[in-house]
Amino acid sequence: MKIIQILLTCLLAIWLTPARAELIGISIPDASSNFQILLRDHLEKSIDLRGADSYSDDVGSDAGVQITQVQSFVDAGLDAIIVLPVSTSKDHIQRLIDITTSKKVPLVFMNRQPDMETFPAGVMFVGSKESEAGILQMEEMALKSGYKGRVALLMGPDTHPAAIARTQMVEDIIAKYPEMSITLREYAHWQRNKALGVVTNWLKSHKNEFDMVVANNDEMALGAILAMEELGVDPKSYLVAGIDATGDALKAVQDGYMDVTVLQDASGQARNAVMAAFSLIRGEKMGSYLWVPFKLVNAANLDQFLR
Repeated sequence: MKIIQILLTCLLAIWLTPARAELIGISIPDASSNFQILLRDHLEKSIDLRGADSYSDDVGSDAGVQITQVQSFVDAGLDAIIVLPVSTSKDHIQRLIDITTSKKVPLVFMNRQPDMETFPAGVMFVGSKESEAGILQMEEMALKSGYKGRVALLMGPDTHPAAIARTQMVEDIIAKYPEMSITLREYAHWQRNKALGVVTNWLKSHKNEFDMVVANNDEMALGAILAMEELGVDPKSYLVAGIDATGDALKAVQDGYMDVTVLQDASGQARNAVMAAFSLIRGEKMGSYLWVPFKLVNAANLDQFLR
């Protein structure tokens, strides 16, 4: 964390001028993840479009590092801080709130919903309701399958709020239809390579036990498709669904290898998080939560989402 403090000191030396622009700190976990990179890039672009400056850094998956980093941002006198929390637990979130509110620095949590119903003045959350993603995904898969079939479910980490909510909605939708069931399930932790290994095993040992693959995110869905290709199985012989509408997933939908994805609007989340940060800087009253809707993506409406 000394490196962060040195970099902040150098940045502040340039930034602290009579007509300085606002400086927004961004604390982000696991910036090697495709979606996290997308969020960070959109945040930086949105801040730049407002004529302000940003400083972002990756804290990996270490909650302690994130706490130290946010403390450094506050000590450096940044105007506001946007945090993708490493942990959404009340203890971790409250520590971050205590650090920022003690100096009246606006704090915007985004993307990963904290386990709290309300926040104090100067603090809010911007993100999407994860349950919506699971509902949109599974209802579309049910429709495409004629409301019957066997589902192989690829899940994110069992402690991650998004994975929990998306999985629950998949289970709830399947429970509505008597001729649908989950026959296989395994954690692949959001990762393409882990899903590749899981689905490779399924295809070798349980090939006749599932008709569709439903994944909590696109990376795992793409891993499933890769497993099929490597074993000489036509991905089009299975229904495949993901969530996030990443560039690779949209290409897979275009090629007919993926049937459903759900846009988690990284650009919309970033724009709204930056808007919220500047509103809080100006002292405007904001609600505790600002929701950005998910959007269903399939072959019929794909052109709307291709860039």
